[in-house]
Amino acid sequence: STFEGFSGTITTEESTLLIYVDQDYDLTAHFSGIEYSLTVEQTIGGTLTIDPDKPTYLYNEEVSYEAVPLPGYSFDKIEGYIEELTEPSGQIAIQGDYYLVPRFSAINYHVTVAPAECGTVALSPDKFFYNYGEEVTVLAIPESGLEVYSITVNGEPIEGTTFIVTGNME
Repeated sequence: STFEGFSGTITTEESTLLIYVDQDYDLTAHFSGIEYSLTVEQTIGGTLTIDPDKPTYLYNEEVSYEAVPLPGYSFDKIEGYIEELTEPSGQIAIQGDYYLVPRFSAINYHVTVAPAECGTVALSPDKFFYNYGEEVTVLAIPESGLEVYSITVNGEPIEGTTFIVTGNME
């Protein structure tokens, strides 16, 4: 903290007083707290909010935080505090200038293709994992003399040949 001055019988901003004790004195020393900053860097995959959200904080002031992942992402950790924060929400005590960075990971989803009975089925792009919101095209090639009647994803027919990944799908 920073000394601001005395008030009472003597009012001054001087930090040192020479007093001759010839009467009763009423003196109050005044101090201001040191202000610290708390900066939040938003990253891909979610948001980090703090409350209260203000320009500066005093030493040991409590601040609540909450990291919320976007669909298709999971919370990993928050870096930049005294130690890594591994819970998506909680409280921290301000004890210096902090720069908080939330970390999120994309969730990998599987898209399983059932074997076709009268032709072949493939996916484009054809890969092991897909991300949330990724567009996938079903390539259904019927045997000679047959045609594709419908394409289903998670038991529901889709319109056209493309769908958007929203989780593990089949």
